[in-house]
Amino acid sequence: MDLTDIVPTGYNKDTYEGGTIYIQSLDYKGKMVTGSAYYWYDDEDGTGWFDGSDEEVVKGQVTFAPGEAVWIRANSTSEKLQSSGEVAATSIDVYLRSGNKLICNPTPVAVNWNDDDNNGKFISVSGYGEDYEGGSIYAQQLDYRGKMVTGSAYYWYDDEDGTGWFDGSDEFVENVSLPAGAGIWVKANSTSEKVNFPAAL
Repeated sequence: MDLTDIVPTGYNKDTYEGGTIYIQSLDYKGKMVTGSAYYWYDDEDGTGWFDGSDEEVVKGQVTFAPGEAVWIRANSTSEKLQSSGEVAATSIDVYLRSGNKLICNPTPVAVNWNDDDNNGKFISVSGYGEDYEGGSIYAQQLDYRGKMVTGSAYYWYDDEDGTGWFDGSDEFVENVSLPAGAGIWVKANSTSEKVNFPAAL
């Protein structure tokens, strides 16, 4: 996805303070990746994303892989990001890394954590070996300060007790989905491990 195809909405153009909506990428420690911050302006000097040197971002300059998430700073719940592009007709693999990675549901629909509907459409994990330690791949939602949302941590298990996501009480996660575009902070062990989101169509 191209950054220029992502447009903030919901702000009052007459009172909006340019640059107060901005995005940045996070490294495995949750710190900003140097040079990854982009600021939204909408005034007499132009409308669009600008980098830290006040240079406007042009199409093709900044792109994101499907499922790659960014940390967003906004002013109110009325402000949103609107994106354009094709809906993937196939499932999407989001590769992880040793440590944490911010990813998102890249589909336009909510996706179940586990296969509640028995239709094969749920958030799954693969790419680990037979020596996988259950729970060492886990996901959580973050609040506006970057702290874990209480009760949002889910752990991936694949052993004799079952395969799927379990909560902090070792209960199989049921009737819970991840909304379209929602981000999660995922801890993994290597770049071969990946989270799979099923095709929306």
